[in-house]
Amino acid sequence: MGYPKALPAGFKISPHLVEIRLAEHKTIELLQAIAICKVLLPSALTPLRSSLNILAETRNASLHSLVPTIDTHKIESIAVLALKLYQLLKERGDLGYVDYKLTDRDNGLLSAHDQEAVERVRKKLAAAKLAAKKGREVDVSVDHDWQLLEVRCPVCESIGIAEGTTEPDSRDVPRSLIFWVDKFECEGCGLMLDDSDEIRLAGMEPGYERDDDLDRWERRNDIFNPED
Repeated sequence: MGYPKALPAGFKISPHLVEIRLAEHKTIELLQAIAICKVLLPSALTPLRSSLNILAETRNASLHSLVPTIDTHKIESIAVLALKLYQLLKERGDLGYVDYKLTDRDNGLLSAHDQEAVERVRKKLAAAKLAAKKGREVDVSVDHDWQLLEVRCPVCESIGIAEGTTEPDSRDVPRSLIFWVDKFECEGCGLMLDDSDEIRLAGMEPGYERDDDLDRWERRNDIFNPED
């Protein structure tokens, strides 16, 4: 409905807009929708996690009548997210009623975004390698945190800090715990990776197992383990 050209000929949008405004549809919150998608499509959404976080943060700020400060890269990330989500759902057959084909402009945006990410990470890795030659190895540590994790730097092998989220991996039975990386910073060589695209292009793993913390995580979230 947000893109009228994608709707079938003869489709009447007005009644549906009225129904949405009157809350006749059982809609759910954006964060809840994102959480459900992560459970249903964990592998497919792994490269899009950072963009989903940007979308959620921007939406929350806008909801409270704030004008969020967003740089061009973040705006582009949300646009790319919309296109890639559409491609994913269309390929799965979840959007059979939508007859929209990506335009040359859409494909150009996707291609340019990927090329810019590759070049951006290439420059960051080159700068980090130069800094690493100075032989300054710095290991850092963090107190136990579900949003932070100590991870070895792909350039200088110092211990850096990854930011992200700790979540159960719904694909595994019995349950396992994964730390999904959204950002990474190394004080040893100065490498800074700002989203999941850059994490992947730098050769880092998108997620790290935290099975040793599983019992504590379940106690924290009051999750009953039937095997206990």
